[in-house]
Amino acid sequence: LEAYIGIVQGLCDDNKQALLLAYLENMFGFIKQVASDPNREYGVTKNAVALTGDLCSHLREQTSRFVSDAAIVGLIREAVQSGEYEDAEYAKDAVSKYCQA
Repeated sequence: LEAYIGIVQGLCDDNKQALLLAYLENMFGFIKQVASDPNREYGVTKNAVALTGDLCSHLREQTSRFVSDAAIVGLIREAVQSGEYEDAEYAKDAVSKYCQA
């Protein structure tokens, strides 16, 4: 997850986010797997939520079909409600602002 975050941020900093489009399905598939793991650790949840926020923020509507998945919606909701994840509100805002179909 940390590697994905670094790649996303690096490509977006260089205005090359279009290179990510071919990998969205795999990245969100991985996030969905993480979201479905009831035994995931704090850092894994934190990075999954942050990556979701980054992808939505930078790729906007191109991520809409992925972030509507129940597991990903639940992951963000859980992170926001817990109040323990600094990127939870960022991800929630990015999804609602940029990724709604």
